[in-house]
Amino acid sequence: MDTTTLVDEQRDEGERLVGNLRQSGFDVAAAFWVLPSRDDRWYLYIASGVVDAVGLSAAYRRVYGELSRSLVGWISRSDIKLIGNQHPVALDVMAHQSDSLPTVYRGRELGNMIIENAYIYSKSAGSRTEK
Repeated sequence: MDTTTLVDEQRDEGERLVGNLRQSGFDVAAAFWVLPSRDDRWYLYIASGVVDAVGLSAAYRRVYGELSRSLVGWISRSDIKLIGNQHPVALDVMAHQSDSLPTVYRGRELGNMIIENAYIYSKSAGSRTEK
């Protein structure tokens, strides 16, 4: 697999994971795939108040538990990056986030991160989770 191309399966499974997290009561203020300039792979960032409330380790445990239950094959633990709602990258993403449609962001920066590309889920991403 070409690691510099975000594939449909990654986008779809990311949306499903976000929906499952929201359904389980995990706050997701924003979720987005990003290809940092310094790297050759995409990362799924999740901005959440849970990070600020319970800490990074506890937040990762909750997300990893949901990742295991979601049975996704295109997302691994190492693909996921959690940040708080007030992180500069989260604030910038929330400013570009659509209410209902995903956004392909082609700017060169998000917050304090230099990027090649980003795919930002809508505010309602995952609300149509599969049964």
